[in-house]
Amino acid sequence: MNSFTKQLKEQPDLYFLNPTSEEEVKNAEEELGLRFAKDYKQYLLEFGLASADGHEFTGFAKSPRLNVIQATKALRGENINIPSDLYLVEDLQIDSILIWQSSSGDIYQTVRNGNPEKIAGSLAEYFENRG
Repeated sequence: MNSFTKQLKEQPDLYFLNPTSEEEVKNAEEELGLRFAKDYKQYLLEFGLASADGHEFTGFAKSPRLNVIQATKALRGENINIPSDLYLVEDLQIDSILIWQSSSGDIYQTVRNGNPEKIAGSLAEYFENRG
């Protein structure tokens, strides 16, 4: 089991939708022109979309704000500093802070139209250090 998904499963307030399929993940990657990191892909396959401990992670949802494809495309369009290999994993809804992940698994933060700043090496590290 992936350590990020294990962390989520340990949360008493975990809420998630339906797991997604390999085909849906592949289609999303193709639409975004990238590959999801292993931990994000595992998260999608197990949860589809999840929230826990005050965090709402993107995934496969009808809501454009939580749909990884729609949110990534929209927010990339608002910030020219976002590289094409980053996808949105969380919109904190505070001070325009966005959390992104690269295909390699690194986690980045942007504020408004700023440049991505690396803040963690994986989703598990990011979630563990959520403070």
